Amino acid sequence: MNEQFIYYIWQNRLITGDLTLTSGEQLQIIHPGTRNLESGPDFFNARLKIGATEWAGNVELHLKSSDWTLHKHHEDRNYDAIILHVVVQDNAPVRYSNNQPVPTLEIADKFDLKLLERYERMIAGKGFVPCADSVASCDDFVVLSWLENIAAERLIKRQKEIEALLERTKNDWDTSFYIRFCRNFGFKVNAEPFELLGRTLPLLTLLKHADNRSYIEAILYGMAGLLDEDFEDEYPQALQKDFDFFRKKYTLTPMEKHLWKFMRTHPGNFPTVRLSQLAEIVRNGGIRFSEILKVSDISQLKSMFQVKASPYWENHYRFGKPSPKREKNLGDDAINLLLINTIIPFIFVYGRVHRELSYCENAIRFFQQLPPEENVITRHWEQSGVKAANAMESQALIHLKQNYCAAKKCLQCRIGDYLLRSS
Repeated sequence: MNEQFIYYIWQNRLITGDLTLTSGEQLQIIHPGTRNLESGPDFFNARLKIGATEWAGNVELHLKSSDWTLHKHHEDRNYDAIILHVVVQDNAPVRYSNNQPVPTLEIADKFDLKLLERYERMIAGKGFVPCADSVASCDDFVVLSWLENIAAERLIKRQKEIEALLERTKNDWDTSFYIRFCRNFGFKVNAEPFELLGRTLPLLTLLKHADNRSYIEAILYGMAGLLDEDFEDEYPQALQKDFDFFRKKYTLTPMEKHLWKFMRTHPGNFPTVRLSQLAEIVRNGGIRFSEILKVSDISQLKSMFQVKASPYWENHYRFGKPSPKREKNLGDDAINLLLINTIIPFIFVYGRVHRELSYCENAIRFFQQLPPEENVITRHWEQSGVKAANAMESQALIHLKQNYCAAKKCLQCRIGDYLLRSS
């Protein structure tokens, strides 16, 4: 047994029978209180009746009463507001900082042991998630309502990340979006160097030449450090010439070339190809968040990112190295990932920050109109019997796996709660 299980049975009123404190007084639980996920007492604002007196205050829970002293609560005045100490085993008397005894309830025989057995079997599971063998039997309404809740939780987590970025850019939404977009345009393998590019190359510099793709490419490749060599092809030579001019004009300092990863990367994801595609996105206005906010149709939003690399890259993946001819389009899967991980969260957060519900509604609608992601996590969920219907649900399943299942927080999960109680 662990303390999480004690929190669970206390919060869900699963402690049964006549309740008597170790002091012999009768106890009635009016309300268990609100779980505290930060430091301090485990539950706030509980309401209890001890004997004939009604109390309001905090509750602390432990496996053994001796944990009170072990955790030095007897030396901490913050715990003087505890109105009840709930323990599985009462193995030692406990006292407040003023040496007065703490009301204690022992619950070793006050809950269903079969519930504990089911919980311990669940968290001992070795599958993709602890409930992999039984999640398919969960009520569909429970699953869907929980995924909706988890999707919102994931968006709020994204909000904290975006707000931190806004703080660094002095609340500049366009620049913050540009930096985040650049990072996610690196698609994990080159996320770090793409973010560095976004941070070192001012958005305004690109936007000054937004009507000239060749100038945008020259600035991007030059700042990426990919033009610092001798070329025989006219295309990179022209880029070099243009960048030499812009480098002096804007006092630009290029990145180190070695930061970019080409090894163990699909050629279509080479930074050389991606930078050319990014140049076209800049020209389309897709790098400006203020332009994205004007769009309320998912098809129109996607069109801003339906780009291809310039003609040179049709038969190249790297400068000076010919390859079989092939157009280098930014694929639907890549566009969907950019929408899911950058564009839609930014729209949602903007709506919340500015209290403009229409933007939040657009973001939710966009999520629901996109197909679910296909990756290792969503495939495992599908094999276990839970298939995402859209991108919102696939995002929720990813968040659920990473933030609940991986940590075996089954007792904080509605699916886990349903499976435990319905067995």
